Amino acid sequence: MGFATLLRFALANWRLILIGGGVTLVAGFLWSYQVRLANARADALQAKYQALADANMANLQTIAQMQADRAMADAAIVREQARRMQAETKFSELLKGVNDAPIDGCVGPAVRGVFDRLRSDAASGDAD
Repeated sequence: MGFATLLRFALANWRLILIGGGVTLVAGFLWSYQVRLANARADALQAKYQALADANMANLQTIAQMQADRAMADAAIVREQARRMQAETKFSELLKGVNDAPIDGCVGPAVRGVFDRLRSDAASGDAD
């Protein structure tokens, strides 16, 4: 009795059942489309995040390298300044020895010490 009644109802209302099935099918398709769209958006955002994270890591490594290079350059500048001060002091001492030579006399004995110091510095490899 139940199956016969159900069969009569289906045959009498086949258009409504067909429309209901179509609506259900369209609703399922739209739901599936939205799920796929949401997954695609999530994948795109994840890829964008990964690209930004990689760029950030590369930037941090570059900054660290630049800071190390800057520290080495600063140390080289300090060493060069110290070397120049030492060379300038030696030059001033040599120039003082030459300037202290007598103007109207023999300058050989007065500057002999200056030239001897230059030769000894050159021989020891300490000349700047």
